[in-house]
Amino acid sequence: MRTRLGNGLYPMREAARMMLRDRDKGTATAFIADQTPSPETAYWTTFLGQQTPVFRGPGKLSKRFGMPIVYLHRQAPAWALHHAFRRSGARPGFA
Repeated sequence: MRTRLGNGLYPMREAARMMLRDRDKGTATAFIADQTPSPETAYWTTFLGQQTPVFRGPGKLSKRFGMPIVYLHRQAPAWALHHAFRRSGARPGFA
């Protein structure tokens, strides 16, 4: 997330309070996870044909504040992927 473009960062433990504070500002909140949730506390769903753990927090906050969840997926153009792999020296599938 680039704060120079106007994005803000919420500490994980303060996300609910900050979302409530900013709810009238017309903001969007993105939850970006780089780890897998604990199997004991995760919600399990089938994704790409296999059981996958999912964080429960975004769903709980959505219900609490009456805010929708929107899934966004960005597909980079083929030339960008080729360029990224060429620059790193890796081949697609072997990064």
